[in-house]
Amino acid sequence: MGRTRNAPEALASEPYGISGDYGPRSTDHYRVLAHYYRQSRLYESLAYAIRRDTAGRQYSALKNLRNPAERAVEFHAALLWGGDPADVALETTTKEVADAIDRLWRYSNLSASGRIWSRWLPLYGDLFLKVVKPEGRDQVYIQGIRPDYITDFTKDDRGYFTFLRLDIPSERRLDDGTIREYCHTEIWKKGQDGQDGQFLYYEHDGSSRTPIASLPDPAGGMVLSAAGDIEDGVSGFDFIPFVHAKFRDVGDARGIGVYAPYLEQIDEANRMATRLHELLFRYDRAHRGLRSVGTDASGAPLPPPSFDSASRDAAVSYYASAGYVADARRRPDEVELGGERYLLLPASVEPVDLAPQIDYASGLALLDAQLKELSQNMPELVYYQIGQLIATASAQAATSGVALQTVMAAALDRMREARANLFAALERADEMALTIGSVYGVEGFTGIGSYEAGDFEHTISSPEGSASEAQATATTPQQNAPEVPQDAFARAQAILERMNGSQPAG
Repeated sequence: MGRTRNAPEALASEPYGISGDYGPRSTDHYRVLAHYYRQSRLYESLAYAIRRDTAGRQYSALKNLRNPAERAVEFHAALLWGGDPADVALETTTKEVADAIDRLWRYSNLSASGRIWSRWLPLYGDLFLKVVKPEGRDQVYIQGIRPDYITDFTKDDRGYFTFLRLDIPSERRLDDGTIREYCHTEIWKKGQDGQDGQFLYYEHDGSSRTPIASLPDPAGGMVLSAAGDIEDGVSGFDFIPFVHAKFRDVGDARGIGVYAPYLEQIDEANRMATRLHELLFRYDRAHRGLRSVGTDASGAPLPPPSFDSASRDAAVSYYASAGYVADARRRPDEVELGGERYLLLPASVEPVDLAPQIDYASGLALLDAQLKELSQNMPELVYYQIGQLIATASAQAATSGVALQTVMAAALDRMREARANLFAALERADEMALTIGSVYGVEGFTGIGSYEAGDFEHTISSPEGSASEAQATATTPQQNAPEVPQDAFARAQAILERMNGSQPAG
């Protein structure tokens, strides 16, 4: 997109920003959230699965047995767009703008990339979109950027970026077949007080924590200015082409994901489930112990039994004569019969069941209560219980689409808030892309007007969302379809009608 025209004196020092748990320079929490979503080896990945107390005793690892993170994210991924991302409803000022946006979405592969964005937004709490004009290609497109790659930024009071740093871990295959790892860093600074802004990018062996002043010479860049010759290293636009959407905005620099506030509750549910399973199943450890029977010559109880070599050999010989065969891969005092493991017991020793005799039903009830509390905090989980709710519905209650809409109300309210944030960000990114495409003369983007004249204003809405909002006050069950996939709702509605006697079972 051009060459560097003048030196980056303005970028010699770090910009000021607010730090904190969700500050502009806080990215560590994204990795934690991703571990919860991916489920596999959660606590091993988080490196606190094994706990030790002050006496040095080792506790068992937590297991990821009750983790609803993935389901909460997938609820929003299924509903945010209301269908195929490229099929959202679009209202524009002119047909030329509509055609240009349609072309932009095709260049951006919105049908596929939009699905990823609809997962990143609830998972991380943030979605960053970048408008890209690739050098040597007559295209402009929108690219999603993982939020942990946006390592610092500041915004003005309208939410537009005035400074942004992007750090992407990258690798390059060399001619000899080896892989060279490096960090691709971009520094964007908007112009102010009559001075031009700048964009510089670097390829270096450092990381996202490398200070700007310690970066090597830039590999390239351009001046951010609407005035000047593009061929002379000027961008042709004066804004930073990034947009930020938040899943839940509480006024911090970064957003909050769908399950981010509830990690401790998820950990507690996993801790409870792990302990119950551990006590009940003992996980491939011996579930029976040995206790001596009888007393010694003085009448005192015998000490716990011990296995020396002689007694172990005698036990093996005794059981071998009865047809049991000791597995050479196991301890010599164990045999396997019918898939079960048995201890070889010497004389005067009886087995003792090691599984504690506790009220497992009460423990399970406590775990269920913990999971219900999670469902109160994360109403998205109710979406996966609709089938059960339908199956247990009472015919006298005349359960209908209205009832399903009510049950799903809290989750749908959150989804609508996230959808509004997503669509607003995409609209802003579209306007930036239309401006850049027009500046660079990209085919299909010329002669469409200008941002300053208001020609690029447009509205994006969900094809299903707009219809269902209009039907919210309808009276018949068929008209009160919640914003769930229509085929799933149709099946649920048919079951409800049969249960309520409104149609014969078939």
